[in-house]
Amino acid sequence: MSDTIKPWVVGGVALGLAAAMLIFVAPISQPLAYHDFADLRDWLGIPNFGDVMSNVPFIAVGLYGLWVLSRQRGHGNWTADARLPLAAFFIGVALVGPGSAYYHWAPDNATLFWDRLPMTVGFMGLLAAVITDRVDARIGVRLALPVLIAVGVFSAVYWRITDDLRVYILVQFLPVVIIPMIMWLWSHGKWITWRAIIGAFVFYALAKLTEHFDGEVLAFLGKQLSGHTLKHLFAAMGPLAVAVTLNDQS
Repeated sequence: MSDTIKPWVVGGVALGLAAAMLIFVAPISQPLAYHDFADLRDWLGIPNFGDVMSNVPFIAVGLYGLWVLSRQRGHGNWTADARLPLAAFFIGVALVGPGSAYYHWAPDNATLFWDRLPMTVGFMGLLAAVITDRVDARIGVRLALPVLIAVGVFSAVYWRITDDLRVYILVQFLPVVIIPMIMWLWSHGKWITWRAIIGAFVFYALAKLTEHFDGEVLAFLGKQLSGHTLKHLFAAMGPLAVAVTLNDQS
């Protein structure tokens, strides 16, 4: 497939999926039952201790990723263009920590917004980083990064205003489709490897699985850890997989 056609294929798939979601799927409201988590235990004066404190790894992983990027300054192919979208990704990851902890301290739709907002920055930052690495650095940084971050922020704001999750769902799941497409069509990358992406996606899938079986996991583990607490730990390991593979290139 020629380099001229490839962007049209990726763009067509993205627009097609977005159109299908917005045209054929009715608005999706946030179920209030979403806030009913299995582990409600308080400890050390912290409500919902497990779900609150399990967000600390996001901060640690985000800062570690930024440290890895700082070490690459002036190193080989590690240009400022390469680091900027990855920095957005790791900043988003780090901010998930306090945002999600704030939400789990007092779960409701208002606090959930601050959990989801930095996640959209992380999702879109990683997609922009792959575009920068595989397609074109200038397009990735000057066009894709600001547009994708804006779309991500819009998705969280739109949900908060309208109680319609469709745009947020697109922002969360489109990268899962588009990132492998880009990496397959543009096979030669400098920084982001298949090992990083597969690791991130595997841990993301484990996070979604344990989130779904929140109470069942809590019962299976003898009331020690809930599925949602494990979800946070698995979700933090996804960006850690990216950071570790980047560090291996130093």
